Amino acid sequence: LSNTDNKLCESLLSIPLKEVCRDIVDPAHRGGIAGSSMVDNIFDIEANALKFAMQDHLLSAVICFDIKAAFPSLSRVFIFYVFAIMGVSERFLIALAKLYQP
Repeated sequence: LSNTDNKLCESLLSIPLKEVCRDIVDPAHRGGIAGSSMVDNIFDIEANALKFAMQDHLLSAVICFDIKAAFPSLSRVFIFYVFAIMGVSERFLIALAKLYQP
């Protein structure tokens, strides 16, 4: 039950954020979306790799990156800048920023 209060606040803050993001997030994006899984991306990659191999595209390659390692490196300043550009309310941004305070 560690950080239960932060988890509850995060869940509440995600509701209006989903509304803002619904119109701008590409349907192919699956990470963090309810009812989808990033594992689905792996299945899509494998299916397409097999399809290319069966079509004699033998010089094709699949290059994978460590997505999990990429997200912690995103600048919080950049994230808040993008949210502001998206039109997320200042009150929401203040509440979100409080979750990042030590």
